[in-house]
Amino acid sequence: MAATNGSLLGRRAELAIVDAALEDLGARRGAVLAFSGEGGIGKTRLLDELGSRADAAGALVLGGRASELERELPFGVWEDALAEHAEFLGVDRLERLVGDQLPELAAVLPTVGHVPAGLQDERYRTHRAVRALLEALAQQRPIVIVLDDLHWADDASLELVAHLLRRPPRGRVALALAFRPAPVRPLLATALATAERDGSVIEHSLGALSFADAETLLGAEIPGPVRGEIYEAGGGNPFFLQQLARQHAAGRAVAAEPAGAGVPRAVARSLEQEVAALSAAGRLLAQGAAVAGDPVDLDLASAAADLSEAETLDALDELLAGALLAGTDVPRRYRFRHPLVRLAIYESAADGWRIAAHARAAASLTARGGSLAARAHHLERCARPGDDEALEVLIEAGRHAAARAPATAADRFGAALRLIPETPETMPRRLELLVGLAQALAATGRLEAALSALDDGLALVGPELAPVRARLVAGCAMCENLLGRHAAAHARLLSALDELGEAAWAAADLEVELAADALYDSDFAGVRAWAQRALKTAGSIDAAPFAAVAVALECFGAIGLGEIADAQALRADAAARLDALDDGALAGRLDTAYYLGFAEFFCERYDDAIRHFRRGITVSRASGQGQYVIPMTIGLAHALEVRGRLAEAAEAADAAVEGARLWGNRQMLCFALTADAWVSALRGELGRARSAGAEAMALLDGLDESVLSGATRVHVAAAQLEAGEPEGCLTAMSAGGAPEFAGVEPGRRAWLYAILARAELALDRPSAAAEWVARGEAAALGLGLPYAEAAVLCARAQLDLETSASAAASSPPASAGSPPALPAALRAAELADSVGAVIQAGRARTLAGRAADDAVGLPLLERAESELGGCGAVRLRDEAARELRRRGVKTGARRRRSVAGGEGLDSLSGREREVADLVAAGHTNKEIAGELFLSEKTVESHMSRLFGKLGVRSRAGVAEAVGRERGDV
Repeated sequence: MAATNGSLLGRRAELAIVDAALEDLGARRGAVLAFSGEGGIGKTRLLDELGSRADAAGALVLGGRASELERELPFGVWEDALAEHAEFLGVDRLERLVGDQLPELAAVLPTVGHVPAGLQDERYRTHRAVRALLEALAQQRPIVIVLDDLHWADDASLELVAHLLRRPPRGRVALALAFRPAPVRPLLATALATAERDGSVIEHSLGALSFADAETLLGAEIPGPVRGEIYEAGGGNPFFLQQLARQHAAGRAVAAEPAGAGVPRAVARSLEQEVAALSAAGRLLAQGAAVAGDPVDLDLASAAADLSEAETLDALDELLAGALLAGTDVPRRYRFRHPLVRLAIYESAADGWRIAAHARAAASLTARGGSLAARAHHLERCARPGDDEALEVLIEAGRHAAARAPATAADRFGAALRLIPETPETMPRRLELLVGLAQALAATGRLEAALSALDDGLALVGPELAPVRARLVAGCAMCENLLGRHAAAHARLLSALDELGEAAWAAADLEVELAADALYDSDFAGVRAWAQRALKTAGSIDAAPFAAVAVALECFGAIGLGEIADAQALRADAAARLDALDDGALAGRLDTAYYLGFAEFFCERYDDAIRHFRRGITVSRASGQGQYVIPMTIGLAHALEVRGRLAEAAEAADAAVEGARLWGNRQMLCFALTADAWVSALRGELGRARSAGAEAMALLDGLDESVLSGATRVHVAAAQLEAGEPEGCLTAMSAGGAPEFAGVEPGRRAWLYAILARAELALDRPSAAAEWVARGEAAALGLGLPYAEAAVLCARAQLDLETSASAAASSPPASAGSPPALPAALRAAELADSVGAVIQAGRARTLAGRAADDAVGLPLLERAESELGGCGAVRLRDEAARELRRRGVKTGARRRRSVAGGEGLDSLSGREREVADLVAAGHTNKEIAGELFLSEKTVESHMSRLFGKLGVRSRAGVAEAVGRERGDV
């Protein structure tokens, strides 16, 4: 598109948006711009203008463009945008910019090194690393990231874009996106819709040029009648108009055909004729360049075209003269005039020639040490069944992509499967690939396709391999449960168990799965019965891992049935069994840590839950198994929250949400958002709490009811109360099963009644609150669960306080005495302290302080304010502070600052706490680096900070501090 007086034709509104974004950068604010429009409408030209203006303003401009024929190359558009500047910076400077996140950049920037081993559901770590890099670069000068043709971007690239739209980089970072409007890829559409709802971005659609602007673009050298024909045939699309003008200049007639949808026939014919007019060598190089990619590596294009160096250079001059290619800042690298030009050239080549050209490109990349991803891209398009060398490249490329780009891994594994002959000898290899394919598909939310791959795997495995069949059946059942097909999952497991006969090892596997399956329906008796059966089978074959998970599940069943004494004994048994397993054995049954961690949480053994969740997550990462990491991370967030470690809890909840979004499973995302809403509410981040809760509730529409959907409703209800929305709390509780809460274990049921009572009190309905308190007291009676009882006692104390206040206002008491709220609140604080429930204890002390006179109440309130402030429970801390101020006690910022960061272990960041726990477990720096995927240098930095924050001088001092918290010393 031509420019007039420094402006783009017909784009005044868009240029005003560009200028406003650059003004935001100048004011040290970020910006996001999104431009949509059909191919050729001028998106690229507008982005180029943005880049020019940003560069003139002193910003660092980094641009990338996705390519239609390389849609599966992982992080392709980001590599195009960042690789050259990253190479300029060098690895050492990159490490100074992002610290221990450097290894994660390898997924986007291959020159950094090898992609770290990791879990598919934790690929948000790479997204965070890129965001950290952008923020660090923006500290030096404003940065503008320009990403063009995102409708062709690979899934990994779009996931990163979506992450940055949800969590925009802080500081002077502008993100400019361009894409075709239909069909917008779901990943991008969802992220844009959310960002538009939040007001952080507005999509701007580029329309056709007016006839007047089109005449200016075409110029006076084209006669008036021809300009009209070109405008009608090109539909006001700038690229189409220019292409048809080229046709006229070449002496070819322009057919006045309506533009319609897609590329007008007149434009397509013009491109075909332009390619046909090339010399033989020029056409071959153009087609070789189309095979090689965009941007065009000249040497790869020459190899694909099978031309000599002299022929290549002559042909290159022809393509440059005809403007089919244009130079770049990098020697021997070129760009096509437009993606439509590349596509027309690619499609002009015969199928057989293209296959051979891709083979030549793959051979050239192999000879010069090209990347696995690039070689696999070409081999996927040319390899024949039985080509063992191509097969190995595709498999290795799939494995390489699996952790951070599972959609690409699925493509590679699928291509590899097409190359393997279906013979008995190849069965193990095909089965391995089908399982890898299923895992990659499941990681991107394609559960139907994953289930199909596992079913294909089952068809390969006969009854003589019963343990393998049992694992595949378990995988199928997991997919069905995640799809909400609980009855189908149950029937599949029962059928497989009936077919087994005497295969005890496989039977134990399926019996464990049936126990877990019963949890989805809150069938706690079924959970316990199947778990006992699995334990008996495990004992007959001396299978310690099966026994451990069976006992953990039986504990869960006992909790649900209200048999808390049995549950506590089973919990201790399961913990001893898990602790006796080495990491290799635990890796074989990671569900042990998952079920035991939650059982310990419901048994109110929070430190044990934290310890086992952390170990389960660590072993999951080390063994590359991610199926339980998100739910374990959610459990970890809840346990940390109860212990008052809110910063760590928030970090875990956020990680769980990010992982669940990438997984694409609505049930798990609901579960994660619920944790995020609850922790955010306690931290006083009420906007985030409301947003996360609303999203979780919206996601429930269309899902079958299960233990996860019920938990979502009632926990979001609790978060709504904390966020000041008692009406919403009551509504959600009703949808979640109030008043009976059938299927909810007794301890949590008592807690829910306490929440309902507080909601009614917030609405000034003490009679209704009293009914809920009575229900809570009945539910908690005899359970032996201090946290649940403390929650009900707090509700009782609050009810008594407000009832007393109301009575006093209408008729002052005749004689003084301790308000009835005080003993209930004090007992609640004592019970909460007994299980380390810091926030619940602080809430109880605030209530006790309100109920007591100054002599008793002020110390309680001061302690509550200090402890709640120290753990980050801002809103609850402020309640205590308000009561202190009401009584004339100053609560200045000085004291708050002294506790805001906490003391000792509470002052540590989430990563520092992980390091401290590993030090206490006796790990060396090298071992810690391996478990946490850090460099030893980074671990050393963490150790230095640990020593300073804990006031110790040795690893033994760190271990002692951790031991004191756990009660070990």
